[in-house]
Amino acid sequence: MAWPLSEFCFCGESVLFSCILRPEELLERTRDQTTSDYVVMFFRFVTSGEIQRRAEFFEPFISGLTNSTVVQFCKSSVEPMGEESDHVHIIALSDALGVPIRVMYLDRSSCDTGNLSVNHHDFIPAANSSEGDAAMGLNPAEEKPYITLLYRPGHYDILYPK
Repeated sequence: MAWPLSEFCFCGESVLFSCILRPEELLERTRDQTTSDYVVMFFRFVTSGEIQRRAEFFEPFISGLTNSTVVQFCKSSVEPMGEESDHVHIIALSDALGVPIRVMYLDRSSCDTGNLSVNHHDFIPAANSSEGDAAMGLNPAEEKPYITLLYRPGHYDILYPK
């Protein structure tokens, strides 16, 4: 779905910046598919911008995944709705927002023994991402992830603490 930039900016501003919302109001707004899509699109553009801003850092990861330039990768794999996100996307988003992210996933490699384990990877923002520091190599013991996502193939869900 292609949205005019002016419509995206207007809707994004009204969703993200119009007022401080009570949790119930935020939940109600994000249940609307159009609003939800605008928010996802906003974060896709933030991710794309971070990858392109730090192209030299991300280029080796991207060239290992695809045979395309950083700009081509962003246009084909980051910006379009419906495209899957991988570790490159999460590193860029975490760095751009300055927010630690934990990705949880079920490991079925030991299913034949009847064991199912839950594993996680923490993505801690680089101290100074403009210098290309490794996003996952700072000191995870000092940073606690603010956002926890559950990865299912092709999809991420937000997990909320009890």
